[in-house]
Amino acid sequence: MAKAKEKAKEKPAKEEKAEAPSFKYGVADLAKILGVKEASARVQLRNHNIKKAGKSYGWNAKDEVQAVADKIKAPKKDEKAAKGKKKKSDEDDD
Repeated sequence: MAKAKEKAKEKPAKEEKAEAPSFKYGVADLAKILGVKEASARVQLRNHNIKKAGKSYGWNAKDEVQAVADKIKAPKKDEKAAKGKKKKSDEDDD
């Protein structure tokens, strides 16, 4: 067992991980703008293919957060088309 401990000591120390970038605005701020919970905001970010800034979502300017919120609030083109088709088909059934 002593040999195993010696081998563990011989391993070079792992390099310290780079500090995660800090952002002035995060998911909590976006959720507040959207009027939803933070988890819901993250789901919407994924659904709208918003890229993460590293390992998390974050923005340094309020304008950037607002632009993302506006993108999320605006319905997707596919959703508009689907809603329009449903209304037309409902009228044809009468």
